[in-house]
Amino acid sequence: MTKKEVNEYLKQFAEERDYKADKFTEEGYGQTIGAYHEEAKKCGIIKPTQKWHFTESYFNYISNIDNKPTYYQLHCPELMIWIAEVAGLNGSMIDETINFIKKYEDERNMKCKNKDGIFFAPIEPVIKDMLRMSDINHIISESGCWEDVVNKVSKLKFRNVPATFKAYAIINDWGDEECDDISELYYKKIAKLLNEFEVIEPYEYDQYGITPETDFHELMDIHIKYNRVSKSVVNKLEKLLDEKIYPLGAEYGFLGDLIIEVFYERVQWYF
Repeated sequence: MTKKEVNEYLKQFAEERDYKADKFTEEGYGQTIGAYHEEAKKCGIIKPTQKWHFTESYFNYISNIDNKPTYYQLHCPELMIWIAEVAGLNGSMIDETINFIKKYEDERNMKCKNKDGIFFAPIEPVIKDMLRMSDINHIISESGCWEDVVNKVSKLKFRNVPATFKAYAIINDWGDEECDDISELYYKKIAKLLNEFEVIEPYEYDQYGITPETDFHELMDIHIKYNRVSKSVVNKLEKLLDEKIYPLGAEYGFLGDLIIEVFYERVQWYF
């Protein structure tokens, strides 16, 4: 679909309902002053919805409307939330993103205050990662109609770890001194493999015979046996750990700790 086709469809067929993105701004979060709000006032609109923001305000400013969408370049949190919402992203994933942004604003006492895109820049990579914006952008670009978009986006699941090192570093409050090219290179490799897993949840442990004594290789075999991941992915993960990540030493121990975060923290919590 092109930018124009997406806009024409959503302008005509996106439901007029209570979107989480609209409630988010009504509560004072996101951009609630200036920018498109001032533009809306000039049009006689007191409370602009994100549907209006997207199909009217935003669309009037974009170029090359016959090209594929590039929504991953957006910086406005509520507009990203609305796109994910109307595209069919799992509601729990949207709720988690909203709660993350609210916490960020509350900690800085910025609710109901003037915030431009720069305010959200420090957490923008996390917002986009949580909302799967790169995946949604790709799906929209490659789909022939919005029904296909919703069908594919609705199947996107929570990631086991953030897809990007930048998002992971922000979540963990790391400074520039803790971020280097090696960390980014190997984080990307291990995250890609870990996100291939449909991780067995604690309530399933008894069913699959998982105990506190179940070691890593046994866990991998159980995931393979019950079709939670392919043997190929496990082989690549084990090879990456043994040949590349573990030899890096303690300085890069957080990469190995990702295994603990994804698998063993659940085991420890459950038992």
